[in-house]
Amino acid sequence: EISTKYFLLGSDEYGRDIFSRLIYGTRLSLFVGFGSVLISFIIGMLLGFTAGYYGGLADTVLNRLSDIFLSFPIIFLIILIVALFGNSILTIISVLGFAGWMSLFKIIRNETAALKNKDFIITAKMMGFSNYHILFKEMLPIMMPSIVVTLVLQYGGVIIAESALSYLGLGLGNNFPSWGAMIEAGQYYLSKAWWMSLFPCLFLFLTLYTANHFGGKLESVFKIKMR
Repeated sequence: EISTKYFLLGSDEYGRDIFSRLIYGTRLSLFVGFGSVLISFIIGMLLGFTAGYYGGLADTVLNRLSDIFLSFPIIFLIILIVALFGNSILTIISVLGFAGWMSLFKIIRNETAALKNKDFIITAKMMGFSNYHILFKEMLPIMMPSIVVTLVLQYGGVIIAESALSYLGLGLGNNFPSWGAMIEAGQYYLSKAWWMSLFPCLFLFLTLYTANHFGGKLESVFKIKMR
């Protein structure tokens, strides 16, 4: 039986619907971004609290470690790890999450070092509260505005990093549709099928713009409230 099919955004070189693949690619990019940001938050929070609250040797070692990671483009480390250990979705999320903890570590470390000498923190220590209570019940709520803004802005960076890996052939392979892989495939057909690259680029641009715009709005709102 022959039927007529209408592809809203056209089809690719194999006759697959571009729109359907973009929807699945959106789901994948959002999932990878959320998982990676969550890992970065856990690592940055724990290391930042440790360095800022205890100081001394721990602070020096962790600061130097973060400076080492910040001293060279982290994308090369990501490419190396993915090339060595494969490109499964768990590997991609873990690598991107591990590669993004440094900026959050700096923020939490500096704010923890400043807050630990405040009167209400000193009072909490004298009352016998545990370090867990002081860090997560007293300090963390104060630092949440800065943390949320940083994570939202980092979310866009993770999505574009995943797309870059897919474009270079180091993403999730052919098992999952990805914006980067769709852009890479469409570059060979720009003169005949321009939509193959245009629409993935447009989706990527709109996602990054939304994340950065939302992060900027949050930062403005938090600044107004702090005043």
